[in-house]
Amino acid sequence: MRYLIVGFGNIGKKRAGVLGKKLAASVDPNPKTGSDYRNVKDVPLEIFDTAVLTVPQQNKLELIKYFLLNRKHILVEKPLIINKEEYKTLNQLATRNNLVVQTSYNHRFEPNMKKFTELLESGFLGKIYHGTFIYSFGNIQERIGTWREKEYSVLEEIAPHLLDIIINHLDYKGKDFVTFTARKEESNIFDHWVFSTSDHRIIVETSSITWKNTFLLELFGSLGSIHLSGLQKWEGSELIIRKRVFPSGKPIEKRIFRKGLDNTWKEDFREFEKNVNLNKNSLQNDLKLSKALAHIVLTAPNTKDPQRNFYRQILK
Repeated sequence: MRYLIVGFGNIGKKRAGVLGKKLAASVDPNPKTGSDYRNVKDVPLEIFDTAVLTVPQQNKLELIKYFLLNRKHILVEKPLIINKEEYKTLNQLATRNNLVVQTSYNHRFEPNMKKFTELLESGFLGKIYHGTFIYSFGNIQERIGTWREKEYSVLEEIAPHLLDIIINHLDYKGKDFVTFTARKEESNIFDHWVFSTSDHRIIVETSSITWKNTFLLELFGSLGSIHLSGLQKWEGSELIIRKRVFPSGKPIEKRIFRKGLDNTWKEDFREFEKNVNLNKNSLQNDLKLSKALAHIVLTAPNTKDPQRNFYRQILK
């Protein structure tokens, strides 16, 4: 498999480092990035099999169409936000040409995250009672004046990692979300969000004004609880597994701490190539997540942002 990276910024360069000799070329309109090309149409089609898109949301759809029409597989950085008609168009193009479009959620491949979701799928928790999911940064000042200040920022950038778990492992649908607060504290974008599942069992917070990167997943059920704190690439990741003792008492506890290199990008490429062989794309999941984001945005109180019109189209 030979790869073309489209968007040669921070994430694009990280992916290039992982690909090594599999990297055919890079493209970015900004000459300061040091990419091989400035425009995707200048790249010879015969030199690559897959396009890796690390570009802003507003550029993704046309690029995906271009590469599908030219018979290329696509790995795109999350999220891919699409409406029903866009889903039909992309799915038809991919199916007709036996191509795969996969959206990347690299946190899925964190070792403790894989164990967390395995426990969910195994029924370890029993009936799930409640939980709290938090993913936040402290880098709002780095966003001001950049393209990231023109979108919904952390809601579109990092909240999808949390929604990916809630939708795919807790069986909530796109309509099952409601927002408590969306605030603009230090910029023109919403830099702090708090929302929940519509039954209020799972509370979610995502923010860029917490001053320290935070990743926390906690779920409590009738048989026990699981707690995941941190990412391996930061200061380490700890998974705490607690089995409930009946009728009461201190739970039986197991702790797993992991720290080290971030291998999630490598695992992400491995999963992608596996799905290419299986001819399996993720567009249906993208539509589900897009609907969830739409409900979160449109139920936010006191927001009159023009971007709301974009999300209204998703629910039509």
